[in-house]
Amino acid sequence: MEILKYLDKYQHNIYKLLVNNITNSRFSHAYLINGNFNTPLLDVSFLIAKCILCSNKDINDTICPTCQKIISKKYDDLLSLIVIDGNKETIGKEDVLKIEDRFTKTSIEKNLNFVYIINCVENMTKEAINALLKYLEEPNENVYAILTTKNVNQVLPTIVSRCQNLKIIPENKNEILSNLNIKDVPLKYSEILINFSLEESEILSLYSDKTIKAIIDNTLNYLNNIDNKYKRHFIIETDIIPLLTKDFYSRFAIDLLTLFLSQSINYKKLNDTQLKSYENTLDKIYNNISNIEDVTLKIYKLRKTINIHINVTLLFEHIDFLFNEVSK
Repeated sequence: MEILKYLDKYQHNIYKLLVNNITNSRFSHAYLINGNFNTPLLDVSFLIAKCILCSNKDINDTICPTCQKIISKKYDDLLSLIVIDGNKETIGKEDVLKIEDRFTKTSIEKNLNFVYIINCVENMTKEAINALLKYLEEPNENVYAILTTKNVNQVLPTIVSRCQNLKIIPENKNEILSNLNIKDVPLKYSEILINFSLEESEILSLYSDKTIKAIIDNTLNYLNNIDNKYKRHFIIETDIIPLLTKDFYSRFAIDLLTLFLSQSINYKKLNDTQLKSYENTLDKIYNNISNIEDVTLKIYKLRKTINIHINVTLLFEHIDFLFNEVSK
C-alpha cells in the first residue's frame, strides 16, 4: 500500500505506533491526526481504520473483506465504518447524530469494532462540535474515533485533550515535484497543488479537476491585476464566483489566496518562496498591498464563515472590497 510506504519512510513514529497497536490489539478510542494542508490526513485515517477493523490483525492485510473494501474505497455498505468529509462540505449536527444513532444500535455486538472518521474536524458547525464532544466524553467500548485537522488551533481544546494526537511532518517536496513532472503535471500547477497535498495520487486528482484548474488560472489572473480594482472586480464576479459551487471549491479559492499572500511575504522578506514559477506575481502582490500580514490573517479567518453556509458571492465580494481598502 502506498500510504504504508509513505508512513514507513516519512512518518516512522506513526508507522511504529500502528504496528504495535495492531500487534497488541490495543487502540486509543480517539485519534486526532494533525497535518498541514498538503498532508495525506484522510489516507492515514483509512489505514488506522483498517488496522482497527481488520479480522486478521495485520497492518499489511489485503485478504480481509473489510480491508479490501477500505483499500478500494468501496466502504459505503460497511456497517462498521462511517466517513464524514469536512473537506468537501460543512459538517452539521445531524452528521454526528447519525454516527451516534448507528453505532448505539450496532455496538452491542461486543466482538466487533466500529470506526468513524471525521475529516477536517475544524469545518464543523458549533452545534456539531458540541454533539461530538458529548459523544467523545462517553465512548462505547468498541467504537473508535479518527479525527483529522489541517489547523489544530481551530479545534476545541477539550476535543484535542480527549484524543491521541498524531502529528504528520511535511516530507521532501522536491522528490514529489520530480515525480509529478514525470507524470506530465506542469510545474505551474504542481508548485501550487503540492501546498494542498503531499499525497501524489491526491495531487493528480486535484489536477484532473477542471474546476480546480480554472480556480487557479482565474485567481492568478485576479492577483496579476491586483493594481486594477475595476478589472479585478470583474474577474472575481465573472470568472471566480461562478466556479464556487461547493464549499470545497470556496475553501480552495480562499486557501489559494492566502497561499499567495503568505508566499509574497516570504519572497520579499526572506528571499525565499515555494512558488518559484510565480516570483513576478508575488512581487506585484507585495508591492500593491499595505499591511499584507493583517490582510492575510483576515482572509484566513473569513474561511471559517463557510461553515455557517454564508453567501459565497457576498463573502468573495467582501474579500475584493478588503483589497480595495489596502491597495497602495
